[in-house]
Amino acid sequence: RNASVWITHQLAENPEEVERVELASHLAYAGKLFLSDNQINLPVMTNGFVTNENMNRVPEYTKELLSQVPNFEEIINILAHIYENFDGSGIPDKIKAWEIPLESRVLRVAIDYEYFLEKNQNKQNKAIELLFNEARRLYDFRVIAYYDQYLASLNLKGKSGQTREIPVLISELSPTMILSRNIFTQSGLKLVASGTRLSDEIIYKILNVNKEDGIIGNIYVYEPAKDPFHH
Repeated sequence: RNASVWITHQLAENPEEVERVELASHLAYAGKLFLSDNQINLPVMTNGFVTNENMNRVPEYTKELLSQVPNFEEIINILAHIYENFDGSGIPDKIKAWEIPLESRVLRVAIDYEYFLEKNQNKQNKAIELLFNEARRLYDFRVIAYYDQYLASLNLKGKSGQTREIPVLISELSPTMILSRNIFTQSGLKLVASGTRLSDEIIYKILNVNKEDGIIGNIYVYEPAKDPFHH
């Protein structure tokens, strides 16, 4: 829920979208309540395809369950379209890209992130990488980029034994810094990979691309005093 609200806040054009995603996030699995016990814990979709025939009816089950709640049409619409793929190959209506409600696009990434995280020993970077591998086919790439930014924001104070990350302005970049997160542009280009030690050439590229395309969110680097690559 917290991730979905934070991400929607970055992308929303009005505060109502943030309010709706917060409410919808509590009900994201409502349609699965109609499934049998041995299926309820399975993902609705795997690699962009319904896991089994019963999963095709999850959007329908969601509508059926919540249809009697007054003034709930917008929330039902969000929940019913979580499993639309970004390329238009999803369920139930095969709508695509920006036709899919923003809140649905955010919840889809959040749900699949949790699935990938569980399947990959809680490795956040691996889960984000798997999402990015299917950006544009299944997901809104901006949502994934902001999910990565959300994870970085949680590490501003750092956990015990964990290298702290800090956001820096483009004007503050220097060759002494190492990126802790990928840098993505507004058009979806992966500009610089996490773990890259900045050079004058890379900084120059970032500055130029930012003028023409724009960079999503903040630039995060490892705290200098705790540079994991420092010798």
